[in-house]
Amino acid sequence: MQAGQVADQPMVELLCGLVAQGASGRLEVREDKRRRQLFFEGGEVRFTKSNLKSESLEVLAVRHSELEPEALVQHQHTTRLRRVLDQTAGEWSFTPNSAPPSRTSIDLLGIAWRHVLAGSMDRVDARLAGLGQRFPRLTGRGAAVSSLPLDGGLIEMLGELDGARTMEDVLSFAPADPDRATMAMYLALVTGAVDFTETGDDTEIHTTAMAEPEAEFLFEDEFDDDPNDFDDVPDEDAPAEALRDEPTAATFDPSVARLRAELERVQSCEDYFAVLEIHWDASESEYRKAWFRQAQQWHPDRWQSESEAARALVDELFASLNEAWSTLGDAGAREAYINSVIHGIQSEEELAMEKVRAILAAEDQFKAGLQRFHRGDLVGAHEYFKTAHEMVPEESEFQAYYGFTFFKTHWGRDNDRAQEGVTLIKAAIDNHVKLDAGWVLLGKVFREVGKQKACVNAFKRALEMNPGNAEAERELKRQVQTMKKDVEKKKDDKPGFFGRFFGKK
Repeated sequence: MQAGQVADQPMVELLCGLVAQGASGRLEVREDKRRRQLFFEGGEVRFTKSNLKSESLEVLAVRHSELEPEALVQHQHTTRLRRVLDQTAGEWSFTPNSAPPSRTSIDLLGIAWRHVLAGSMDRVDARLAGLGQRFPRLTGRGAAVSSLPLDGGLIEMLGELDGARTMEDVLSFAPADPDRATMAMYLALVTGAVDFTETGDDTEIHTTAMAEPEAEFLFEDEFDDDPNDFDDVPDEDAPAEALRDEPTAATFDPSVARLRAELERVQSCEDYFAVLEIHWDASESEYRKAWFRQAQQWHPDRWQSESEAARALVDELFASLNEAWSTLGDAGAREAYINSVIHGIQSEEELAMEKVRAILAAEDQFKAGLQRFHRGDLVGAHEYFKTAHEMVPEESEFQAYYGFTFFKTHWGRDNDRAQEGVTLIKAAIDNHVKLDAGWVLLGKVFREVGKQKACVNAFKRALEMNPGNAEAERELKRQVQTMKKDVEKKKDDKPGFFGRFFGKK
């Protein structure tokens, strides 16, 4: 058995290390009284356990009543995996050859990739520190590159690693945002898909194996093979356990059934008026009567002698009723709610939130466009950039990319219209004084139309604004090399002294 401290190694690296080894066994992670277990089989997570009430199927079924049973089980496993990945304290132990109680398909790599994307670049950079001048290559072991949950361009980038280029060179020409490409290299490394050589030869630097533990796991293993046989340990932000397994006729509780039905009614209501079963145009006294009627039936104090499951349900039900009354019981809040729900008048806060939602939706369109852009699909990218620009026209980056693809899709066919794209890029740069991406795009336009000096100046401006812009640096080097070759070619073509008189033979 192997064991260690969570603080000594990011959990994403520990889990991906088990994937790399094709491990089979049980990983247990403890923090205070909280325990979670992940069962691996051939490098895949096939089952999870937890002693937290908030992660039980009973509680999750109440919180996510819209989910079908299979989807609910998948959500439970995903929730446990995410929380293990987020842990920064506690202890872990791995027991080989411990079979899962049952088997299901759990996308560990997909969850790990989302965890990496949401995390800090500092951690990724620290893990890759010192490897910039070393040579990444496919290992032929660990996770297959094709199984990694990456964009097509990144899969292609990793699939071409043969140990002939340094990691710095590979990332400099990556078909994606530099940070995203670096994260993809990190994922490939920790899953064992990629390893490094010292000097482009066969001198390996192994980086994926799970470290040997310094000490044996000292506390007693209290789990058995029954996935439902746990000591319930509530975490601070979790409600009390609401439901057990689906009841049989012998265990049917009519109070629980009644509360479930009322909770389903409340959760399906479209507004607070339906929750309290009252018309929005009722009088002040009618509102109070409606509230007292609900409170008299469902106040938790009236249910203290019932089962634990019933008490948990009535707590959740009364919380929903109380939420409705906290708005409808206050005259000012009620008027604002009626204006919003009945008359459709948006408050300043709602208008601001609508704007935020529009920006988020536009960002999704823009990101989808970038994926196609980096794959070379300019026509597909153009449609996404256009949508993002139309949704949030004041966003300069959206406008710059839309202008560039507008130029590219018209240049050579309708150069007058292509000029409109250039105008959009320049306007975006004028509106955002530090839009280094806009200067990179403008430099590419200048190169396309043959303005070499303007092209170089544009890439230099991008680097002045953001010295870390890898694309600007790459494009500048490329353009300078092209100009040098042109100068050398002109020298070679120039006739000598006698050639000027007698012609070049």
